[in-house]
Amino acid sequence: VTVRWLLSETDPTDWRGEVVLFFPDAQSRDAVFTSARGLTDLHVQWEDAPDAPPLGAFITEQALIEAFSSFGMVVCARIPRRPTTQEPQSFAFISFLDAEDAQRVARKQGVEVPITPTWNLELWPKLARFGNSNDKRVAVKAGDDDVGFDWIHLCKR
Repeated sequence: VTVRWLLSETDPTDWRGEVVLFFPDAQSRDAVFTSARGLTDLHVQWEDAPDAPPLGAFITEQALIEAFSSFGMVVCARIPRRPTTQEPQSFAFISFLDAEDAQRVARKQGVEVPITPTWNLELWPKLARFGNSNDKRVAVKAGDDDVGFDWIHLCKR
């Protein structure tokens, strides 16, 4: 396997980069890709009240991780933002390490996430569709403990 690491030359502070792995043949590449366990995303949604600030402004990714960790190992949570206003959308994605945990939560009618000690926001979960048969996100260990994870995006070309 040959590895080539590409960083952003236009922005040296951008720590994200791209790694290209070259395999001796397609069979080797496919075997590695198949053996990599992909994350399972949960799509959660809430309803914003008309003419009120978006509820996503009151919820954090950390609050989502803490609330959903009671169902299994959560790798990350993301609240997408509108490109023009940077306002949070009325949905988020929760990435589970194990597909069974995400599937169990998706069968629930709702999940309450604490916003403040006296205010919970009900979220409606369902399994998210991510990517296609040639890409997946894979958890990678981040740190020295057994609970710190990040993820990488694998694309098979």
